[in-house]
Amino acid sequence: MAHGRVTLIGSGETTAVGAQVLDVLLAGRRRPYHMAMLETPAGFELNSPRVLGRVADFFGRHLGPRGAIQPLAARRRDGPGGTDDAAISAQLSGMDAIYLGAGSPTYAIHHLRGTQVWEAIRRAWHTGTDIVLASAAAIAASRFALPVYEIFKVGLDPFWMDGLDLLGDLGVSAAIVPHWNNPSGGDELDTSRCFVGQVRFDALQARLPANVTTLGLDEQTALILDLKAGDIEVLGSGALTIRYGDATQSFAARQHLATGALGDVFRSLSDMSAGASPADAAAPAEVQQWAAERAAARAARDWPLADALRARITTSGWQIEDGPEGYTLRRG
Repeated sequence: MAHGRVTLIGSGETTAVGAQVLDVLLAGRRRPYHMAMLETPAGFELNSPRVLGRVADFFGRHLGPRGAIQPLAARRRDGPGGTDDAAISAQLSGMDAIYLGAGSPTYAIHHLRGTQVWEAIRRAWHTGTDIVLASAAAIAASRFALPVYEIFKVGLDPFWMDGLDLLGDLGVSAAIVPHWNNPSGGDELDTSRCFVGQVRFDALQARLPANVTTLGLDEQTALILDLKAGDIEVLGSGALTIRYGDATQSFAARQHLATGALGDVFRSLSDMSAGASPADAAAPAEVQQWAAERAAARAARDWPLADALRARITTSGWQIEDGPEGYTLRRG
């Protein structure tokens, strides 16, 4: 079975972008959508049930009869009901989606790494369960995780932590940074780059190994990575910023891009997707994006748009071939 989709939310999970995410995940679905929601990243907070509860209430209202929400405390790794409790990890089996959200990335990493719950999450994702990660949980899932509170509040010198490395299962080394364009500091304090500020973040960026991709998600912005479709969709009101080596690309909300469009670091994803091939990965980013848009147009039976995109691809020196398993791009 193919991997489930991975959703990363920069912020705004209880606003319009959260509703958009749910609508995309449920599109075309006829069976009820069951989502487990874990408190773990906020487990250190005295009001952690309410931190998760606000999101659970919003998701539950938006799902309505289309699905159901199952909140799970799992606030820490030790003790009954914790993340190393087999009874809790068993409840994740058979879920259509698993959600983790706000809190502390450091705390989430400490109380998930090597536990039965984290292994159950990875196992579920590998067999088709969607994984939805917001804010702190998105950071924690990185290969290199940003310890926001330790830098921004405690005042430690900037450093990277070893994260849970979810995408490492696909051969992708990522640093996921929500709140990329955070403006809460106003004119007096730069709180962009997840509150640490651009100057400190740029210094941190320079320390990353050459094979690491930084995924920066603006406020009120999300991405959905769909390996089966070979597609990355950007939702919300901001942008997705991708840095790899010296290169930086930004993709506005409402854009679809082929997984291969993100360069060499995502080539393994492109090779695994249903609609791509090794030849596809060699095409320029804009050609791959047109190919993905054409696939979406064909799925929507918008034949004039599909034909126009084919002509654009051909003019750029490439040919697109359709087959039962998707499309292939080849040099013209």
